[in-house]
Amino acid sequence: MEEIIHKLIEIDRTAESLLQQAQAEKESALLEIEEERKHWLQEISAKAQKKIETFEQVEKQAATEQVIALEQKTQSALQAFDRLFKEHHNQWEQEIFDRIIES
Repeated sequence: MEEIIHKLIEIDRTAESLLQQAQAEKESALLEIEEERKHWLQEISAKAQKKIETFEQVEKQAATEQVIALEQKTQSALQAFDRLFKEHHNQWEQEIFDRIIES
């Protein structure tokens, strides 16, 4: 009987040791998972930031090109109006003068 009790005590101690070892491994695995999660979050965040910066550069370049194109278009229109005025201002002045006189 005493031998059975010693065996049960030994089994209990072994079980307790295995339980403690499993708990330690569980905690270690949880810490490792948490570290991997943090690493992934940092990696994802860095990639997202890089994509945002690239997108901002592309959009800024596109906006700059649009502004330049609009400025060129505006300049061309102003030059066309200037040419039109130089070609016709005497005629327009005369037409205005004639309309005033006719009134």
